[in-house]
Amino acid sequence: MIRAEHIFKSYLSQSVIDDFSYTFKSGQLNTVIGASGSGKTTLLRILLALEPPSAGKFYYDNQEIQDSESQGLNNIRQQTGVLFQGSALFDAMTVYQNVRFPLDLYSALSEQDKHQRTLECIARVMLDGNEQRLPSELSGGMKKRAALARAIVNKPLYLFCDEPNSGLDPITSAGIDELIAGITHELQTTTLLVTHDMNTVYSVADDIIFLHKGKLAWSGNSTGLEQQNLPELQKFIKIYKR
Repeated sequence: MIRAEHIFKSYLSQSVIDDFSYTFKSGQLNTVIGASGSGKTTLLRILLALEPPSAGKFYYDNQEIQDSESQGLNNIRQQTGVLFQGSALFDAMTVYQNVRFPLDLYSALSEQDKHQRTLECIARVMLDGNEQRLPSELSGGMKKRAALARAIVNKPLYLFCDEPNSGLDPITSAGIDELIAGITHELQTTTLLVTHDMNTVYSVADDIIFLHKGKLAWSGNSTGLEQQNLPELQKFIKIYKR
């Protein structure tokens, strides 16, 4: 669980996040949607402790995150996986080396256990047989799957996914969605996924959070999404539903 309480963020006089409070539940795919400039990326960066809020607090389970250099945050980061929008694979590393990298950085597992865990995660995202390929030899969807395997190799309690379907065709996107949803439910992670893709929202989202001009304008599930009458959300759905 990640809990945000009255988060504000402004740059100079420009408000970006305005009094955001929400509890992102564990074992659920918490999906954040909103138009460009609504504050989604800023919220993600704040909750990842990559930049501080101007005001407000947030907690990973019951631990308040205060100082980006604190030992507590270092421990949290070892329990956190991130799937970046651009995959962010190391170009000179193979799929195997990329996926194993967090284990070499953080884990006290034995060499054999690291090897086995790496292979298991590669197989979980259906990339077995591609362990020795470089990122330049992979398709866009394969890069996303390799990055997802790396994000889960430490068996994280918290998983952040930033526009995971960006640049992918609908069929590949659906496959990535199913992987993220399945992993979330298997590992019972607190998963926060930022997206514009309404197919993702309707097919796999458990909780939906709509940001508008930095405010939490609506939250609910896909059934409630069809029944709501918020003009800003209806406009967003009309533009991004395909």
